[in-house]
Amino acid sequence: MATAVELLRQGRRDELWKKYCGFLDLSLEEFMRIQKRLLLEQIQLLSNCELGRKLLVGQKPTSVEEFRETVPLTTYEDYAPFLLKKRENVLPTKPLHWARTTGRSGEFGYRFKWVPVSDATHHRSMRYGLAALILASCTKKGEVVLEEGDKLLYNAAPRPYASGESMYGLAREFPFKFLPPLDKAESLSFEERVQEGFKLAFRDGIDFFAGVSSVFVAVGERFAEASRGIEFSPTLLHPKSLFRLGKALLKSKSAKRGMLPKDLWTLKGVVGSGTDTAIYSHRIHYLWGKRPLGLYSATEAGFVAVQAWNYKGMTFVPDINFFEFILE
Repeated sequence: MATAVELLRQGRRDELWKKYCGFLDLSLEEFMRIQKRLLLEQIQLLSNCELGRKLLVGQKPTSVEEFRETVPLTTYEDYAPFLLKKRENVLPTKPLHWARTTGRSGEFGYRFKWVPVSDATHHRSMRYGLAALILASCTKKGEVVLEEGDKLLYNAAPRPYASGESMYGLAREFPFKFLPPLDKAESLSFEERVQEGFKLAFRDGIDFFAGVSSVFVAVGERFAEASRGIEFSPTLLHPKSLFRLGKALLKSKSAKRGMLPKDLWTLKGVVGSGTDTAIYSHRIHYLWGKRPLGLYSATEAGFVAVQAWNYKGMTFVPDINFFEFILE
């Protein structure tokens, strides 16, 4: 099957859209057919390992209805004895990698959680990650403005956090130019990473910005504050940087305000993760000139749902998690 960049090089943008964003056209029946197949595949895998047999209480359901009747609800506490010690021998398959969460995990008192990420979950999540960038940069169905070498500002925690793993996954999915480069970014603190990314962006530009929405605001406001006292470092003396800065100064003067990130860069797309995207949407648009496309993902679940180009609600993705909606 052709990769995204191969489809792009061959001018097959319609096929690229269908490959990555075609899930938006699934009917309810088609979506549920995929969901049921996914659940039964997972039951088959789990029934052959120690952790799975514990979770399935010795049963092997053959339908969604039987699964709901026989398998109890679980929390991370049920998995903790196995996962906190990274016991790969109890899992159905060897994980591609282990991801960790941030901070304290609820009432159980874990400082953080370790989560095994399978090859299938990772690669499907990366496929939808690229879909999110396509959707964030289009204005209508079927439009693909993604280009090989588009520049993506690195705004994520390093590995083994899931967001750091996602940057490497995206790099394998599509040849973005990361600012700063991934191998260098991981050795830098967050502050250093942001500074280095902006240094490169002054010269090379930015096409995409993806990460936590509250961080977009903090970075944008910090930039606006710093722009009031710009010092001409060697980076800014590059002809491309000077030209970009000159245009931005004219824009901000014309608008009778301080310089903002949107004066320097015209972004193709902004993708915001986290439950605060809707809260910060207007502020991000003001600072960066682009409304953030919301997505929901989690370390434990991978990619869950994403908005479309119309920014109305979110659409679940069908083939990573089996969804259950429980009435209160």
